[in-house]
Amino acid sequence: MRHVVLVAGALPGMSCVSAAADLPRCDKSVKIESFPDPEYPGGEHPPEGTVVVEVTVDASGKVTDTKVVESTNKRLNDVSLNGAVRWRFTPPKQPCRHRVPITFRVG
Repeated sequence: MRHVVLVAGALPGMSCVSAAADLPRCDKSVKIESFPDPEYPGGEHPPEGTVVVEVTVDASGKVTDTKVVESTNKRLNDVSLNGAVRWRFTPPKQPCRHRVPITFRVG
């Protein structure tokens, strides 16, 4: 069985400060409302790991931009980015950026 886990906080030792100088970090009122599972890479030995994705959330709660800011397994990067564009957040007061760790594990 394959599992994808959305982790609400940051990885230990990782800052959640936005890398984009022009957009603020999302405040605590901005929460993920819809999180469709990313497509898990198949194969005989599916990869495991954690990818931290930074997303830009527009005023409607839609993700308009994504980037990987940290990864323990590069094979999961594209899958994570493709999944993140389908997420929906509580609409923020203004566009903002948010970092979300995604953990993939087989078990």
